[in-house]
Amino acid sequence: MRDLSLSEELLVLLTGENGRSLSSSVDLALAGCVLAELLLDGHLRVEGEGRRSRVHEVKPLVTDHPFYVSAWAAMAKKGFGKKPSTLVTAVGSGKRTKLLREALASEGMLQREARRFLFFRWNHYTLNDAAVRTGIIDELKNALSSDGPVDDGAAVLIALLSVTGTAKRVLGREFAREHRARIKDMADEAGHAAEAVKQAIAAVQASAAVIASTAAVGAASG
Repeated sequence: MRDLSLSEELLVLLTGENGRSLSSSVDLALAGCVLAELLLDGHLRVEGEGRRSRVHEVKPLVTDHPFYVSAWAAMAKKGFGKKPSTLVTAVGSGKRTKLLREALASEGMLQREARRFLFFRWNHYTLNDAAVRTGIIDELKNALSSDGPVDDGAAVLIALLSVTGTAKRVLGREFAREHRARIKDMADEAGHAAEAVKQAIAAVQASAAVIASTAAVGAASG
């Protein structure tokens, strides 16, 4: 099996055993993740700090992956030079999340099941191999348990789990409680890493209010 991208790993992490999303803000979480990926890969850079931070294009993204093509197009249409949260809002949508699910289903990583109720039809996706998700979780737990520097991708994923409030559900309540300080300080850990990692984590944090507000609305309506 090929290595999954960060956005694919995040989608797997946020997919429960029954196929239901563990977060009502999965669309925006994926948008934050793809923004972080593009920063880590050198396609984008962030200038400024805090409210003055702006995302600028460094080099075009060349890919045939539907999810990334669509995400890049949404950012380009919105226009670079915007706040990270602005681009996250532009990218986050159920349509793009479906593109990512369909891509994983076409490779056999997700199982697609057509469902129908009255006049409504939709596709339901479940994990074909739970071991894939377990493996990603184990890697994150190892990163949190170690005293050394955290892998770039792991730092981004842990930050996103924290932002979406799903760390306990994904990592386990006891483990998350035990490593609460480490999870909370993940951005500080990234501060000792490469500039791209710091920018990626900062972009995720800058988008936190957008993601968290969506999660709160979902929880209230649920």
